[in-house]
Amino acid sequence: MVVFAGALMAATWGTWGRMQADVGYDLEAAARTAHGALPYVDYDYAYGPLAPTLLGGLFRIFGADLRVAMALGAVLCAAIVAGTYLLARTVVPPPAPALAAALVAAAGIGSGGGSAIFNWILPHSYAAVLATTAGLVALLALTRSVSERGRGAAWVAGAAIAVVILARPESALPLIVVAAGSVFLAPRRGARALGLMAPPLAAVLLVYGGFAAAVGAHDLVVRNLYPIDMLAAGGRHVVASGAPLTPWSFAELALYGAVYAAITIAVAGAGVLVARGGRRRDAVGVAVVAAATLVVLAAAARGPNTTAHDLLDLAFRGLPAVAIALLAVDLRRVLRGDARARSDIVLSAFVAVAALRTYALFLPGSQSLYVLPAAAVLAVRLHVREVARWPGARTAGVVWLALVVLLVASLSVKDAHRETGTVRAAHGTFRAAPADAVALQAAVDAIERSTRPGDPILVGPQLDALTVLTGRTPALRQADLLPGTLTADGGEAAAIARIDRLGVRIAVIDRQPLSDYGTGSFGTSYDRRLGAAIARRFQLMRRITGANGLEIEIWQRRAT
Repeated sequence: MVVFAGALMAATWGTWGRMQADVGYDLEAAARTAHGALPYVDYDYAYGPLAPTLLGGLFRIFGADLRVAMALGAVLCAAIVAGTYLLARTVVPPPAPALAAALVAAAGIGSGGGSAIFNWILPHSYAAVLATTAGLVALLALTRSVSERGRGAAWVAGAAIAVVILARPESALPLIVVAAGSVFLAPRRGARALGLMAPPLAAVLLVYGGFAAAVGAHDLVVRNLYPIDMLAAGGRHVVASGAPLTPWSFAELALYGAVYAAITIAVAGAGVLVARGGRRRDAVGVAVVAAATLVVLAAAARGPNTTAHDLLDLAFRGLPAVAIALLAVDLRRVLRGDARARSDIVLSAFVAVAALRTYALFLPGSQSLYVLPAAAVLAVRLHVREVARWPGARTAGVVWLALVVLLVASLSVKDAHRETGTVRAAHGTFRAAPADAVALQAAVDAIERSTRPGDPILVGPQLDALTVLTGRTPALRQADLLPGTLTADGGEAAAIARIDRLGVRIAVIDRQPLSDYGTGSFGTSYDRRLGAAIARRFQLMRRITGANGLEIEIWQRRAT
């Protein structure tokens, strides 16, 4: 696994994340925290305080640099891959757990054939990666807490859930549901309930209670942790893309579940036939595996939007349905008194509940990446343990999973090799698609040429990373300028007044439509007043078009 993950990191080096998307959100929050600002108090922040505190502390010690952030991401990546392996060890014996860990590494070190913002190294949210890491610790402890010897494990699970709450509160909900259910599976329920409940309650009361006292409970929740204005203005479209909660989406999930069941039966059946056929069929089996490998590599070479995307659908879209089916099986086993089922049901219940937020788009390179470690363990359980009663079926399941790992890793490497442009700034270097690299480098050069380190600049809607890369200060309290973010405290009028008061000399704006949010571009479809103020106070110096709709405008303040 070390060699495999190291090879993936070397092949995708510097291509993680997209600087024109969400990647700068946590980077900017950490940079603000490193200079003494507090989330919710001094700037708006939609996640828990752990990520900006941890990364901000590293920035304070080593400097606000992209390499520091990537180093933290690499450590978290190693922890997630190792945690996936250890969690799989509770389900199947070695070496099968390596398949689950390899799948998680392939999907999270690169793009996995999806969006580059979802990865472990330079993600759209370090809060989500921290929550995934602590969530794996919680699941490991919960599987042990339901046994006779798991008395202390409940406290470990409770502490890990508290960390998840401090990183990303919404990620803790599935763990809380599973933890509450696990109390009824274990002996000494009172002691275990106390261990599971005390640390999360302490985190809420002490940490979030302190912030609520500082800014008010309404601002803490409605303006930051659950920004209703942003959700109403466009964020709901992002949420609905992963969980539409429509009859058709549930029917589609059932269909993908049925397809996955058919694949599982076909793979197991092929393994049984080969195992019974002697040397001749062994040769046929080897030939089939070789042909399947060539098909996977050819699909990866063509790109994720064609055959490869269809293969990803077959390999991943049915996993939430698999979790629900295994949950039903485990529940029946628990009712029959099967001791092993008590730990199995912890994992199947977690995936079934957690996947509700992303079931309609359960693929690598999407929000489902943060559920993938547990889902990968379930997939290994299905193919390696549940069908192992038939000779040859287990081997066939291993081959199938290995092919899936190969597909995801191939797409990650292929996507990385498309990013041949390099962007260099005072606080970091990264690679991007050639057209994007030209646009982003022009923006970096303009900022560094027109301002000095520490000067306030205006960037948006999601170009927050430019402030960290250039060592400048964000002009507004808000990080992103997404629809609905400029509604509190006078909204756009307050933002315009702050820009004037700080004497902001340069604005870098991305005009690409925000289709994921169901709206058009900044300054035309939303925040028109601020867009008009920029046009009056600043002069357009350059407009550069990148790939996939990126359109960066560089504005400099007019002479007075």
